Amino acid sequence: MNALFFLGEAHHNRGNWADAQRAFDRAAAAEQKYARVYGDDSIYTVRVFQYANFLLDRGDFAAVEQRVGRATAECEKQPDGHRLDIAYNRYLLGRVETLRGLARTAPADAPEFAAARDHLGAFMRACWEQAMTDGRVTAHLGLAELADATGDADRCRRQLAGATELCEPDDIRRFRCECDLGYARFHLWQNDPATPGCTSTGRRRRSRR
Repeated sequence: MNALFFLGEAHHNRGNWADAQRAFDRAAAAEQKYARVYGDDSIYTVRVFQYANFLLDRGDFAAVEQRVGRATAECEKQPDGHRLDIAYNRYLLGRVETLRGLARTAPADAPEFAAARDHLGAFMRACWEQAMTDGRVTAHLGLAELADATGDADRCRRQLAGATELCEPDDIRRFRCECDLGYARFHLWQNDPATPGCTSTGRRRRSRR
């Protein structure tokens, strides 16, 4: 199951939407089978992040909220053991609010952005408290997406730079690909597809949104 969720994430990041969907469908089926056979719904707290990000980029906000809501309900039964899961659920809700605000006719006035700042700020604080450098990378990228959605290009650049700087150590350099995708999306939103680092993967992801 875990391998299938990570495979789906890899296909998602490469822009292979159909392959990503197939992997996530198989992973979700294995997840449901485990919960049914073993009567253990805590399985739904384990791999929320990868599939939810894919669903968000497909615009399926309701499915993400359902998945995050189910995971959160399980996490709250034993919050001390799920601090990390709870933190990442806040990040996902921040993305939901960011993208919902961006979908409005006049996004600059969207009330969802305030909720997004609250969720993403809480996630960043949790990452500092739990010394999660990789989580801080993700938080910076979420805040960059929010800044770009609100039209604050300078803040978006600062958040992307903050994420990239954190990826210098060898142990988390693998997260640099997420930063590259963040920069690619930013330059596409700025109508600059020829900028170095703006990969074809980024173009595919933006075109589907």
